[in-house]
Amino acid sequence: MVQKKYEITNLVGQTFNRVTITGEVKEPGKDRQFTYLCICGRNGKATPYHIVNSVVKSCGCLLSETAAENGKSTATHGMYGTRPYRIWQGMKTRCDNPNVAEYSDYGGRGITYDKKWSTFQGFWEDMEEGYFDHLTLDRVNNNEGYAATNCRWVDMSTQGHNRRKHKGSLCESVGVKVRTNNYEAAFCKNGVVQYLGKYLTEYEAAKAYDDAYETVYGTRRNKTTKDT
Repeated sequence: MVQKKYEITNLVGQTFNRVTITGEVKEPGKDRQFTYLCICGRNGKATPYHIVNSVVKSCGCLLSETAAENGKSTATHGMYGTRPYRIWQGMKTRCDNPNVAEYSDYGGRGITYDKKWSTFQGFWEDMEEGYFDHLTLDRVNNNEGYAATNCRWVDMSTQGHNRRKHKGSLCESVGVKVRTNNYEAAFCKNGVVQYLGKYLTEYEAAKAYDDAYETVYGTRRNKTTKDT
């Protein structure tokens, strides 16, 4: 299914929930994003799909107001035990504790976190904007650590495509598997695996994956060349 095209010229000035679209920002290596002004006065940015389809409803102020209504003060963060707090705890554990299974893929290979993030308050100050309960904490560059400049909130489908290739893989390309006398490419969208076909070379399979990935996320994971 082809992703709907969101034309910025038709959407500037339109309001969705608490945010009004103000423009578009293009950042190398990142998905297409629209800038917005929240009703509370804060500016932010999110993907067109997330704004138009009410995935992003505010700059994060809605979550804070909900917490306040439930008697949780954000002054001392008041978020112990909440999902964001557990995400923060998990991040620190993967980086700091050599006794957990995930350590070899994080702290064991040099993945650290910003000193500011040693406290939940510091982490939440940087990452409250754009958080929603269905999103996960994702590092844009998987070889760099946890910091505001390298982290974002994404859905599971996006995060799945941002992982490093699996250990033991005979291919250098994401989304490609070696088969007898050929290479297979597959692309996962919204939890559904789409088989892309068999190819004689790894590059051809990687290119098929990149073509499918780009239609949804706007970038080419394997850096293959797009046909013109």
